[in-house]
Amino acid sequence: MFKRFFVYLFLSVAAFVSIFPFLWMIVSMTNRSVDVTRGRLLPGSYMWENITTLFTTVDIVPALINSFIVSISTTILALLIASLAGYGFEIYRSSVRMQFLIFFCCR
Repeated sequence: MFKRFFVYLFLSVAAFVSIFPFLWMIVSMTNRSVDVTRGRLLPGSYMWENITTLFTTVDIVPALINSFIVSISTTILALLIASLAGYGFEIYRSSVRMQFLIFFCCR
């Protein structure tokens, strides 16, 4: 029983650590920069003002296009490498095949 408690406690802390930056980003989007630097964790009422400031001061479209190109090319490259590795693991039979597979899958 205690083992499950610590497993769920660890998973809960890991989930909070993973989700907190996104929560902080959303809350920061609704506050002024002064409130963000003070560490305010409650949503504010400046979301539309911040969005209009973003689009008027920063040319965001080229940055979004650049991010799209990088993410798509990275995904295609990762799929290509993983497909070739999977094919190699399936075709090549040896005594250490399973050890390599476990090593690459578990890191």
